Amino acid sequence: VPPAACLQPVLDVCAVMLAAAEERHAALEALGAALPAATAQRLRHEFAALADEAAAAGADPPPPPPPHFDQPQLARCTASLVSSAIAAVRERAALLLGCLEQALLLLHQHLDCWAADDGGLPPAQLRELRAVARRG
Repeated sequence: VPPAACLQPVLDVCAVMLAAAEERHAALEALGAALPAATAQRLRHEFAALADEAAAAGADPPPPPPPHFDQPQLARCTASLVSSAIAAVRERAALLLGCLEQALLLLHQHLDCWAADDGGLPPAQLRELRAVARRG
């Protein structure tokens, strides 16, 4: 079992990344809702940005929509990318939750080990536990 202090950075990173995932999810949901009213120029811009994001994540980027596509066609193309981006954010969040769960299980193991010791928790471990709990 790793030292409890090693778990704090994991908990911190998970919290920050989950907050970022929640913000990104909300932004994508708002974008998806705004697509029907967006101009063709904005839709092309959003499509390109989402395609770049997909490529940066390792996915094959879709080809850009043909120049003759009108606003409703562009909205449908962009909506497809928004849905894919939302799925990717949810997948990353699920992985982060799994990591967070593992860190909390390790912390629980520490508590079990410390509680099993005769005479209660040693002062150094108790201070470490309190420090981790305050930061978490």
